[in-house]
Amino acid sequence: MNSPRLESDTPPGNHPEFERSRKSSTTYPVRPTALQSTFHPQMVNYPEPVVMVRPLPALGRITDFLVPALLIPYILEQMTKLCRLIYRSKTSWDSLTFLTNSLLRKLAVDSTSRNKEKDITGILLLSDESFLQVLEGPEDAVNALYCKIIQDKLHSDVTLISYEQIANKSFDEWSMRVLDLNDLPKPAREVLLLKYKGTEGYVDIPNDAPIAMALLLDARAFCLSEAESE
Repeated sequence: MNSPRLESDTPPGNHPEFERSRKSSTTYPVRPTALQSTFHPQMVNYPEPVVMVRPLPALGRITDFLVPALLIPYILEQMTKLCRLIYRSKTSWDSLTFLTNSLLRKLAVDSTSRNKEKDITGILLLSDESFLQVLEGPEDAVNALYCKIIQDKLHSDVTLISYEQIANKSFDEWSMRVLDLNDLPKPAREVLLLKYKGTEGYVDIPNDAPIAMALLLDARAFCLSEAESE
């Protein structure tokens, strides 16, 4: 018994679909169906068109370098961000006994060498038993130094007067300058006593930030004028 004849068993040359395509006006053969191509491997399958999208490796490389490059100024800015710290303190009675001019000079020399490495500048004022100091430099370095000052036996009752970020330094002449206000010439001391409160001939170290800054700037001016006269 013969098996039923399938349409797909028709030879390729006599297939109705092929005949219609040959008689049509178009010059392109009709693409065979999936069923025909399965039963007749000799029939040509026309591949689907493939759109090739070429990646842009150059753009990828640019972004790989561009983003970190854009962050460099911000990173450098954070690393070199400047600040100004002003504090006051008292000299301890034990250290006051040994707080001579020679000790102050040694303190200035030691502080200068250490601060210069860390780009810290400033001035330290001594009036009677009180210190007033301004520190300018990178935030991390200034904060670390202030923590050491708090633990220093030379200082007691350390009080932070002001802390602020700055664009430029105002005391960049010295890595550290130590000045005893009592060593200033009499006319200079009288000027300071007129501008600021004083007790028994000593200038009182202010607690107010603007007044403390003004006193430090006046002391800076005296130091610069003294240097010019020399």
